[in-house]
Amino acid sequence: MVQASNGRLYGALSSYHFDQVQFYEINASGTAFEEFPEIGTLSVVFNVSTLIQASDGNLWTDFTETSATNGTLIAISPTTGTVVHQFDFDGANGTTPEASVVQAADGKLYGTAGGGGVVSGGQQASGTVWVLDAGLPAPRAAIAAFTPSSGAAGTKVLIRGSHLIGTKEVTFNGVSAPFTVLNTNFISAAVPQTATTGPIAVTNEAGTTVSSGNFVVP
Repeated sequence: MVQASNGRLYGALSSYHFDQVQFYEINASGTAFEEFPEIGTLSVVFNVSTLIQASDGNLWTDFTETSATNGTLIAISPTTGTVVHQFDFDGANGTTPEASVVQAADGKLYGTAGGGGVVSGGQQASGTVWVLDAGLPAPRAAIAAFTPSSGAAGTKVLIRGSHLIGTKEVTFNGVSAPFTVLNTNFISAAVPQTATTGPIAVTNEAGTTVSSGNFVVP
């Protein structure tokens, strides 16, 4: 399940009617449940990965069907619930996708497949890491929280969010700060000497994201 930018939650009912997959949306309060059109052919659908919302605003996931040899990567519109993009695995780029799709800082989509792939010499591999350039823009960073919420110059602050790999600058109320990207969800930054109370901002290839709350400098 994923919470999209519109605040609603999206997930999948795997093997709906024992033959297809059913995606749905629901409010965070548990109200206004709505099913999307069924996806898949008359076969058992399995290995449905967690949905992600990519930089194009659509919900991306992959899954495998028993009647499909290799598996499928799709993008679903959160507005209509319909499939707006579909990419099929062909064996050479993998079969049976098995992990959640990830959008990297370059906008490309990455994942793993339990079978298929090609190694040097053209021989069949037994699994692969795949990449798809679907022409998506680089994802904008998001700031969910930071801790501590106050501190003097030099204080180490842990920023939590998403799409933080590829960060070019971190500022405290407009003042650039030294930082280290720990992973896609965390940045460690130090409060700069001339910082004053105000928001924290993170800049990457897609632009600048500003925190909703202020960091307080005593």
